[in-house]
Amino acid sequence: MTNDPNNLQRRSADLRRLDKLIEQRKFRIALPYARELMTKYPDETIVHVGLALCLSETGQRSEALDVLQAADRRFPNDYTILYHIAETQNEVEAFEDAEHTYRKSLELTPASCHAERSECYNGLGVVLWKQHKKDEALEIWRLAVKENPRNRIAQRNLKELTNEFNEPVTAAKPMDDFRHFQNIQMEFYFQSEKKSEFSTMREAEDFFGLLMNTWNSQLADRGKEMDSMTAAEKTELFKSVRMDYSGISKAAVQHTPGPEPRKSRKPSAPGAVDRKLLAMMNERFDFLPPDTALFVITVGTDAMIAAGMDPRRLISLFRGESKVTGEEKQLILWAFDIIKGLTLAQAKKDTPEETGLILKCISIAREYLSEEEAVDVVHKIRGEIVKTIG
Repeated sequence: MTNDPNNLQRRSADLRRLDKLIEQRKFRIALPYARELMTKYPDETIVHVGLALCLSETGQRSEALDVLQAADRRFPNDYTILYHIAETQNEVEAFEDAEHTYRKSLELTPASCHAERSECYNGLGVVLWKQHKKDEALEIWRLAVKENPRNRIAQRNLKELTNEFNEPVTAAKPMDDFRHFQNIQMEFYFQSEKKSEFSTMREAEDFFGLLMNTWNSQLADRGKEMDSMTAAEKTELFKSVRMDYSGISKAAVQHTPGPEPRKSRKPSAPGAVDRKLLAMMNERFDFLPPDTALFVITVGTDAMIAAGMDPRRLISLFRGESKVTGEEKQLILWAFDIIKGLTLAQAKKDTPEETGLILKCISIAREYLSEEEAVDVVHKIRGEIVKTIG
């Protein structure tokens, strides 16, 4: 009988043994034992979770997900099962699904379960970061630490992935100042236009051209001075810089970078964007379509650094201090192909073509990167494009 003291004692001992094996990370030993307990105690959620953990830790993540999803149907709205589903979805790189499941688990986790909520917040932060929702990820990790100040993993994530401006770190530390300046100026611009994103690629290109010209003319030669400044002092300096937006194109036609003929593009208005700067970049990066170099170098930073380019070298090219070598030319063209494909994918959003274009970009990325690195870089560049052109 279920309530027989001997049966209860035996069940308790069996469950403790499974828990101990998992705690000791003896997953291969625990796996057949967990399968055995599934037949003996099918109503114990801990057995379902334990079996899934053993499967996942022995490389059988697809089967682990099947076990957990079956458990979710058997025990609907169990926040522990949902948390482990999200963890497994994260492991198989189903990041959007994992985000949804983590959020559902958080909704169901009691407010008094601080440690569990903290772990769930940490996992949610990880999948947000992998989707390039970096600002939101930092906020979520802060909630994880607030729920449980002893959550060392969340603390480490915050420490390693937050820069001195309390913003997400960039692919290269020397880019942090420029990215912070960019964020401030984008906020000023969007406030002035009463909107939250660029409407067209041309508008974005004009803005970044003006931004780069302003940085070069007013801030680039103050590098040593800025090195001795605090984050607050640099923020005030960047806020004091004002840009003239009058020449930025507001044309409704969407421009997508592509292998178009090399020809001069008429400026939308004289004087606002330094056409000399754009002309110099067109000449320096004459292997790219006109006026796209700034966008490619800025958005493709993660890809080129992941492929082995020294961040200092990239900044040197970014500032026009060095000439592009043949090898660097191939790397920039490779990044351009990824950006072009992902820009087209954004234009095809929510259509059958979108997935195919993204997969093609991952394939291109694999020319220089491993599968895992390629997927990560494509996610990052896609996030930058969404942030830039909506």
